[in-house]
Amino acid sequence: MATPSSVSEWFVLGVDLGSTSVKVALLNAQSGSVTDSKSFPTNSDLTCSSHTQAKEQDPVLIMAALDQCMEALPRSKLKDVKCIGVCGQMHGIMLWKSKSGCEWQSLDDTMRFVPRDVSQLITWQDGRCGAEFLSSLPKPDSHQCVATGFGCATVFWYMNHSPEFLSGYSSAGTIQDYLVSMLCDLDKCVMSGQNAASWGYFNTSTSQWNTQILRDAGFPLHLLPVVVDSGAMAGKTSSEWFGIPAHTPVGAALGDFQCSVYSCMMDHRDAVLNMSTSAQLTFSMPAEFTPPSSPDPLCPVAYFPYFHDSYLAVAASLNGGNVLATFVRMLDSWMKEFGLEVSESSIYSQLIQSALAQSDSSLTVTCTLLGERHDPNTSASVSQISPSNLSLGHVTRAVCRGVIENIATMMPAQKLRAAGVQRIIGSGSALSCNPVLQQEVERIFQFPIVYGKSVDSAVGVAMVFSDQTQENFDWCWETKRGIRMSKSKSSSISSFSLEADDQSMDESSKAKPKKSCLKDKMPMDSNYLDDVVEPSCTIKFNLHFDKGIRKVKEEPSQHETERFTIKRLFEAVSSGEVSKLQGLHMYLHKNMKRLTDSQYKSNGKTALLKALLNLKQGENETIEHLLEIAEKMGHLKEFINAAYTDSYYKGQTALHVAIERRSMKFVQMLVQKGADVHARACGKFFQPNQEMCFYFGELPMSLAACTNQPDIVDFLLDNPYQPVDVKQRDSHGNTVLHALVSIADNSPENTEFVIAIYDHILIKADQLHLKIKLEDIENNEGLTPIALAAKKGKLELFKHIVQRELRGYRHLSRKITEWAYGPVCSSLYDLSSLDSYEKNSALETIVYGSQIPNRLQMLNIEPLNRLITEKWNRFAHRMFLFNFIAYVAYLVVFTSSAFYLETENRNQSRPPFRYTQNWNGFLVMTGHIITTTGAFYFFIRGLIDMLRKRPRFQSLVIDGYTDQLFFLQAVLFLTSALLYCFSRDEYLAFLVLCLALSWINLLYFSRGSKNLGIYSVMIQKMVLGEIRRFLIVYMVFLIGFSTALVTLLDQESIQSRSGASRRQNVYPLTTPHSHKTRFTMTSETEYEPCKKPTYKNIYFTTLELFKFTIGMGDLEFTDHYKYKEVFYFLLIVYIVMTYILLLNMLIALMNQRVEDLSVESTNIWKLQRAITTLDMEWILPECLKRKLRSGEEKDLSGGREPDRRWCFSVEEVNWTQWNRKVGIINEDPGKCKEESSPTNVQKEPSRRGLLQTFSKRKTQRPPRREEQELTVLNPVSSMV
Repeated sequence: MATPSSVSEWFVLGVDLGSTSVKVALLNAQSGSVTDSKSFPTNSDLTCSSHTQAKEQDPVLIMAALDQCMEALPRSKLKDVKCIGVCGQMHGIMLWKSKSGCEWQSLDDTMRFVPRDVSQLITWQDGRCGAEFLSSLPKPDSHQCVATGFGCATVFWYMNHSPEFLSGYSSAGTIQDYLVSMLCDLDKCVMSGQNAASWGYFNTSTSQWNTQILRDAGFPLHLLPVVVDSGAMAGKTSSEWFGIPAHTPVGAALGDFQCSVYSCMMDHRDAVLNMSTSAQLTFSMPAEFTPPSSPDPLCPVAYFPYFHDSYLAVAASLNGGNVLATFVRMLDSWMKEFGLEVSESSIYSQLIQSALAQSDSSLTVTCTLLGERHDPNTSASVSQISPSNLSLGHVTRAVCRGVIENIATMMPAQKLRAAGVQRIIGSGSALSCNPVLQQEVERIFQFPIVYGKSVDSAVGVAMVFSDQTQENFDWCWETKRGIRMSKSKSSSISSFSLEADDQSMDESSKAKPKKSCLKDKMPMDSNYLDDVVEPSCTIKFNLHFDKGIRKVKEEPSQHETERFTIKRLFEAVSSGEVSKLQGLHMYLHKNMKRLTDSQYKSNGKTALLKALLNLKQGENETIEHLLEIAEKMGHLKEFINAAYTDSYYKGQTALHVAIERRSMKFVQMLVQKGADVHARACGKFFQPNQEMCFYFGELPMSLAACTNQPDIVDFLLDNPYQPVDVKQRDSHGNTVLHALVSIADNSPENTEFVIAIYDHILIKADQLHLKIKLEDIENNEGLTPIALAAKKGKLELFKHIVQRELRGYRHLSRKITEWAYGPVCSSLYDLSSLDSYEKNSALETIVYGSQIPNRLQMLNIEPLNRLITEKWNRFAHRMFLFNFIAYVAYLVVFTSSAFYLETENRNQSRPPFRYTQNWNGFLVMTGHIITTTGAFYFFIRGLIDMLRKRPRFQSLVIDGYTDQLFFLQAVLFLTSALLYCFSRDEYLAFLVLCLALSWINLLYFSRGSKNLGIYSVMIQKMVLGEIRRFLIVYMVFLIGFSTALVTLLDQESIQSRSGASRRQNVYPLTTPHSHKTRFTMTSETEYEPCKKPTYKNIYFTTLELFKFTIGMGDLEFTDHYKYKEVFYFLLIVYIVMTYILLLNMLIALMNQRVEDLSVESTNIWKLQRAITTLDMEWILPECLKRKLRSGEEKDLSGGREPDRRWCFSVEEVNWTQWNRKVGIINEDPGKCKEESSPTNVQKEPSRRGLLQTFSKRKTQRPPRREEQELTVLNPVSSMV
């Protein structure tokens, strides 16, 4: 996210939802200073009558306190807020309904929300989960044990004591997670890794929940939030909020403790003592630290996730400022019992003054009032009581000392010194305003103490997201760790770091990066071409800059032999010889370099990638050596996960290469050492629809599946280091199953391995994750794997998926055999993602997908074939018949109206014609209204169909072009009506064309009959096929010869002959009483001669040549040409080429086409009827669609977990499989009709159809063999 440049000042809002109060702070992002802040108490504690140790708060009151804080901030600054950060109490839990978790209201032109459908907030102080209960919970796979107040522990408590409480909610999280979810209108809670670790059952090393452990324990997994990195954005505000604009980024909620540490820990040698309601003492662990694999419940020190995979060592006590608050409330209650009214603030001030007057006390107070997470059963106590130490000052001093001693016993000062801590930063409201506590801290720990009174969590979270917004979060983090440079808040450099350069000054000045216009087109790897690309804009510091000043010269030969350049490194790892890397570690350490530095990368390719690309017989010894060096130097994870950066191979990591090289050894090694199993190779080379590419789904597991490596797939799915999330999707939204569908090519070898690995992943994923329905996941286009197979025309894979029947895995099967008897069986097919009742269904995709290969064959696969037939028989054929009758009636009305319009109005001069005031006029007007309404219907329906189906020429050949003809019919009619209304006689031309086309469109309804439908299909294909090509060639001949003949025309001969005819014309005369005809000659003045067209007109010449084509030519105009020999030659050639050659060729091709289209036309007719059926279904209202839905809902669980699916029953007859099973092997195959396969099943499951099937089977065999071999089947036939 770039820093805004158009606003002079912009702010980050920090919100801290504490246990007792809410605070907000506005941070000026440019200066890093807090401009405004406000805090209000929540007063939200609730009294729980069901459990005495329960600690609950009212979320409504907490949000009301937040509203008060927001109202106090200046509106002029809130409108310039560019990011919102939220933090709060890390433990605790509240539940809500995602869709109705709040109600947005506008009050005084200010948008705010009020909690609705939420539970009470069970705080981190909740004591219901005692030690006995916690010990009964399953052991987590995490370095942290589960303690009281943890979110998961609380859910387990409700599961045991009040399970109905959990059933009413769909999301869960902390109070700050709830605030983020409501601001961003999230469907599911988004939680940072910091808060997730404080919920329990979260592994910070893999950043994943212990889903398998929780699932086995019956935990409601839908309540687990989605976890993102600490510091990441959760979303954007869905509405304006107190003046903050909508679409403002909101960060995932962080822990209040981490935020307070972030704001005040300026050096990695600092320890932070935070004391507010509770108390925490923490310091930063080294960068290479990893927490223990299993928790120690008795250890008081926990390791909390911080930022950038680092950890804080934390001694977190439940007893802090709340102990003093309890002491104050106790004194207040005593005062009230004596009838005295003293405010709690006055009591607190007097306690501080009395304790300051008492510098020491022999009284001892153990302040573990609430117990501790590592020892929940511990209790508070008072000892060393004497008459001299019972004063108010003694008791207050003892209580303050007891609070600090408690935290010191959890993390002694000796441990801080051993960790290199040099000072303690004091923070927190309880510590900053209590000088007695400060004195006790200095006395017990004996470290320099720095108190940051103005530092708190609200400011800290604002600082975190201010750094994140300015894109310098990584830089600020490294600065705080004291790695390379001093802190610079104004820096806006992204991912900035300094690298060491050991070149001499002369070498540095001479070295220039090579320019290459083919940078993005370089090969992935090459040992023959120069595949090293110099990085651009790399900032380095030279280790030898002082030698030039001191005029110290180094021997070049010695310097060159020691230096490891990228070329030398790449050559060494390509050879596979470890000896060539001798001295590499020492060289890197001496010159402050790392294997991940830009000078050791070429387009992101590291030495590790180079080594993996150059395996020899699956081995390369340099790989382990490189990993060992990276691990010693502390950048192993970065080195392993380094990826290509060029546009062609972007995102490819070492794990991808190891999988592609089919090296199980290196795959295991890389995953064990921290390889990202969800890295995406998203370069152009790995994208679909590219000329030279290999699309495999971008993810490592998808690559293993698409390269047929089930052993690597198993390892990635189930390994102790970092199992893959099988639901992970690539940039196209495709899962591993989508990727397998994409690489299928319908060849036998490819289909065999794709089907095997597809089923293997389904079964393996089901074994590891019972509730995951992998085939139901949709990609970015809304397609499931089965719908994608339909869209891509993957015939064999699609057939396998829809007919998959896995023994022992009924819940994964899409076909389930109900019963079988002989060759007859009844099967249930799962209609999910198949039936057109669902969106983006496979059936709809195939029917309307004009560009899908194997489309006709896919419709013959069961259950699609029977499903379409069932839809046609159930409702479509009745609707189709109604449409046919309605259209015939429309044609009768249209034809009658057009005929009457021309016959009855011939005496009127120009349209529009008036209607007569009688029944005829009324009927004519009614006819016009009906025909006009019908034309509008066809026009609108045509537009909708074109937008919905997007027809192409290929679709016209297969799907037919009746929709376009109906649309053209409507356009012609509306054009005619428009011309009619404007008194244009041309309306008649459009009217008659429309009338003729209307009757031709009646052929559309031939789809209802198989014989007529197939005949219509043949006509359509011939029109767009043979006849179209014939017309194109014929027009070339016709136009060419017409222009040639017109050019030969003798214009003078025509004029002389025309003049003679004008002077004297002969006209035939017939007498009324005689049948004899006589001729008379008249002059031009006596009788006007008839005007004949001239042959000089190319239109007339073209018409005459067309007559020759059909055998009706007239040779009377041959005398008009100058060169008759040329004319005769052209005419003969024309007749031979058109009348003899083209016409006869057309007839021959049409005859051949009819024979070839016999089978194809049947399939096309089925497709066109399927299109008609789905068109009928599409126009049905939702209530009728639901009522007429094919199939029925069935419970396929078989007594196990509920498995209700919408199924379609199909009865099939398969003689081939039956013969194979009963062992009829002596039958003469030449006299047996080849029966249909399971895909092409016989049509009718009725008794009559089955009897016909059996009788046909008998008639195809010799009578004697029938008696001998089929005697056993006779009873079956009779029963059926």
